[in-house]
Amino acid sequence: METTAVFDHMSPRQKHLLKLFASIVFFIALFWGFSTVLDNVFPLRVEGKGGVASVKDGVTVQLSDGRSLKLADLDLLEPGHKHYNKAKDYLEEKILGEKVLFDIDDVHQYDDEGEGENLACIIYTEFNATHLLNVNEFLLGSGYANTHDYYNEFCACSWPTYLRRATILDLASRYVPIISTSALISFVFYELVERVFKI
Repeated sequence: METTAVFDHMSPRQKHLLKLFASIVFFIALFWGFSTVLDNVFPLRVEGKGGVASVKDGVTVQLSDGRSLKLADLDLLEPGHKHYNKAKDYLEEKILGEKVLFDIDDVHQYDDEGEGENLACIIYTEFNATHLLNVNEFLLGSGYANTHDYYNEFCACSWPTYLRRATILDLASRYVPIISTSALISFVFYELVERVFKI
């Protein structure tokens, strides 16, 4: 086999480094794959943060750096509805002048399915020392806004209202199994490369 012949001309040290390199690349690929799966299971991803400078309306806010955020999958209530002004009042009371975290839609980034000027986001704010509040879900659950299932990565049907802050133990319980599993599979891959290619 020509492939085996190529390896025959390599020194033991070169063969070892080649297997080590292949295993490291395999480990990184596995780690990335497992992490991606977990991101879909545990959807809190902080892709931005900033201070809220103003509230445009009940579903749109302006940050101090000039960016504009639209609460994903939410629309204003009809004018004249008894809670029409509640959403804006709530946002002004809860997050005006405060720092917020937000997850930006990966499909279009901007509202109106990519045609708008506001970043489509789920916004999180401080609730207490252990939890964050999902502002989108709170407005929806309180009846202060309507839901609209725009084509994006989000699904209002699965939003939790409160999210527990990640602790060191949470991070360890999340990533230690990923690292150990990836390392074990990479070791098996290392041995498999040696047997198949006879390196």
